[in-house]
Parts: sequence; C-alpha cells; structure tokens
Amino acid sequence: SRILDVKYFILLPTPADVGTPIDDIQWAAVLRSASAFEMYRKRHGRILPERVVDFLLLDREFPRAIHQLRRVRLRDGALRWGIYRDAINPELLNETFIMESWLDYLRSRERHTAADERIREQVWALHRGSERPRISYQLYAREIANPTPPAENDSGK
Repeated sequence: SRILDVKYFILLPTPADVGTPIDDIQWAAVLRSASAFEMYRKRHGRILPERVVDFLLLDREFPRAIHQLRRVRLRDGALRWGIYRDAINPELLNETFIMESWLDYLRSRERHTAADERIREQVWALHRGSERPRISYQLYAREIANPTPPAENDSGK
C-alpha cells in the first residue's frame, strides 16, 4: 500500500486534481503496471481509488502470484500470455500462453528455478476442488491455402 500511496502523490500534479480525469489516468497507470487494468475494468467498470487498492492488495481472484507467473512465462520465451475468465463459469480462470514452437516450450520446462517453482506452487494453491486443474497442449495448424473444398461437380476448371 505504501508504493501505491507514494506513486499516487508523486504522479498527481496537484491536490486539486483528485477525482478528475487526470486522477483516473494515474490510477489506470497503476493498474497497468500490475497487468491488472483489463480485469479491474471488467469487474468494476469505473476506476475508483479505494477499489483499485482493494483489488490489487486484497482480491483473492487476482493474486500477485498470477502476475509473477506471467513474468516467468514471458522470460521463458512466451510470445503472449493471458488470464481469461470463463464466460459460463466466472469462477474458472484459464491461463494461456503462446510459444514459438513445441521445442521452445520443452526448453522452457528445463529452465525452472527454485523461485519459479514457488510461484507455480502459489498459483496451483489457488485451485479449488478435488480434481487437478486440466492442462491441454495445442499446436498451431498452419492455415490451409484453400480452406473450402471444391464442390463435387467442380472439375477443377
């Protein structure tokens, strides 16, 4: 909370700017710095300082471990990373990351540090339920030049 407090007063030009669009921009910057802007907006809509602080520090569904996992994935070569909430079951969060190749993914699994493993354990501890979280691996299928097959009566002309 101390960092939020200091950032808030350093970045705000004058005390008269509290509650103005400039104030909103600064709080949005704080959320973006924690990779929390999109999730906050989907959940709360309008940016309110007290909600931002509660969201970043107290929200069980948005713990720091998830952001730390993002940094680990990107450091290990992920091109993109995201956390998605299931539209039907909002309690379900889905981590998705994209690697350049399957080989890059396998290599990333060899680069774990003890700190990385602690982060993974913290994220896995968020899982509720008796079954282990489902993990799936998907490989990119290159685009097909002509995705629509020719009609049966088409002689190829």
